[in-house]
Amino acid sequence: MRKILTLGIMSVVALVFTNCAGTQMSREFVLEEPQPGMSVVVGAVLIENMGLDDYYRPIKKYINVVVVGRTNVNGEEKTQGYRIYTDENGYFMLQNVPPGSYIVKGCEFTIGISTTMRITAEWEANRRVDRITDQELNYIVRSWPPESDSKVINKDIHYYLIDRTPRLAASNVFPALNDQSLSLQEYSYTMPSPVDYFKKKYPDSGWFK
Repeated sequence: MRKILTLGIMSVVALVFTNCAGTQMSREFVLEEPQPGMSVVVGAVLIENMGLDDYYRPIKKYINVVVVGRTNVNGEEKTQGYRIYTDENGYFMLQNVPPGSYIVKGCEFTIGISTTMRITAEWEANRRVDRITDQELNYIVRSWPPESDSKVINKDIHYYLIDRTPRLAASNVFPALNDQSLSLQEYSYTMPSPVDYFKKKYPDSGWFK
């Protein structure tokens, strides 16, 4: 009975989020002042394409990232999905959300002019597996990271490698990159941690003081 109830709650959450997702998807970023007791989730995404559509370039800008959070508000557990775009350098910031457990569930992006790709996380025996999918991204999470009550919740840099099959050939998470080449040897990346990046970009923001 408990499993049925849990799945029912997940379905309702997914449905509610689908109905309001349009309000979450603006590419225009607006820096907000921290609200009392709320957190900011920061992270980054870097995608390398090894030849799909004859495109051999990194992708960082305007990736639509799906973040899912599990929080406890007034003693009630709540799961919520969010969509937010990365900036020109691949970083995202989700502001004024309740502290809790947050996960990068997947992302949607464009290769070349018009090829839309989606990457999603699934779980096999509680082990996370990232895959390319042709389905709409969902917000179901099977295994959660530890909860955090920090004002700044850092999700690091999520890296994905796509080959021309197309197949997700590799995925990894880096705290930072320092003049580092990955699979596209002609490119090297210097990407500070998301916390350091936003601290430098918005030195007067109350989030990082």
